Amino acid sequence: ALAQTPARTQAQKEEKSQKEDKELEKKALALLDEIVGEAMSLKLVENRIYALTMAADLFWKRNEDRARALLAEAVSQFMAIEPPIQPGAQPGAQPEDQPGAGPEGLRALQMMGIRMELRTQLLQTLAARDSRMALDFLRASRLPEAGKLFGSKGASPDFERDFEMQLAIRIAENDPRAALQIAEESLKQGVSHQVYEIWANLLNKDPKAAAKLSGEITSAIKSADALKDYQSVYVVTSMLNQLRAQLRPSRSNEKESPKPPQEAREMFRDLLELMVSTALRVTADQLLDFQEQGRARDLLTQVQMFLPDIEKHLPSRAPAARAKLAQFDKAIYRQQAPQEVFLDMENKSPDELIAMAAKSQDEFKDMLYRQ
Repeated sequence: ALAQTPARTQAQKEEKSQKEDKELEKKALALLDEIVGEAMSLKLVENRIYALTMAADLFWKRNEDRARALLAEAVSQFMAIEPPIQPGAQPGAQPEDQPGAGPEGLRALQMMGIRMELRTQLLQTLAARDSRMALDFLRASRLPEAGKLFGSKGASPDFERDFEMQLAIRIAENDPRAALQIAEESLKQGVSHQVYEIWANLLNKDPKAAAKLSGEITSAIKSADALKDYQSVYVVTSMLNQLRAQLRPSRSNEKESPKPPQEAREMFRDLLELMVSTALRVTADQLLDFQEQGRARDLLTQVQMFLPDIEKHLPSRAPAARAKLAQFDKAIYRQQAPQEVFLDMENKSPDELIAMAAKSQDEFKDMLYRQ
């Protein structure tokens, strides 16, 4: 009798399994919604926010609109928390009262600590899903009195700034204009690695915005004096390396390589000019000064590495750059394996590499033969 019963095909089995899975998922989401509704009656706001964020994470791939609504509710729940009162601002507080002094001050510090921990957790959840929402929440939830309340142990403004810049780096991928605005605001406090990262993202997404930011970075470095700041030298050389890679055509297909945008060439020249003009101000005293010699040597080393580019793009400045390098030749650190050697190795045939090795300096011969 079983032999006369037509067997189910594999496709029918899979179709039935998919229907059962969808039905099960539908029931699970309904149960999740029910749990969220019940969680809203929890007494502690920390538990309500935890339930909302966990549910949003589970909803995200299945119903993004619902997930966003849950995250927005979590933000709303947090913003409804009454900020801790600064001890010195309480009615009847004496001028000698210090943050953390007495029971009220200690309780205020504890409440602030709980609030900041909850804020950080919520920020991390938002940042993983929506950088713009996370940035808006970061700015809206700042406590202007946090530093006074904690004294020297307050939330570091550097942490706030760094987190904001990390969000801006992500935002640059989809919203170049907003990222540019954030970077410009950050530049008021000085050049940073995060500003460079935003610029690097803009370089591919929006060359005009990248050119605008590059000009503002250059102006900021000029006004602050690059010789006084390691970060400025690092940012300039990083930008130059990024642009040089973009301007260099692909060796495998030079004829069909797209022509780099005009903005990239102009940025490269401006940054080279900034590097040369800064290097020309290096003095013997700076190379002898314990605090300044490291930055001065690094700068001269970078000029040495970019000398071929200076001769090509800034021929009128090349003689002065060479003279400055010759003046402090012994002070310049030379890398064991210049970047140019690695670039020349790309897409070379074995015979070409052997010919290069024969003409190369001794320290590069083994590397070329291995390649």
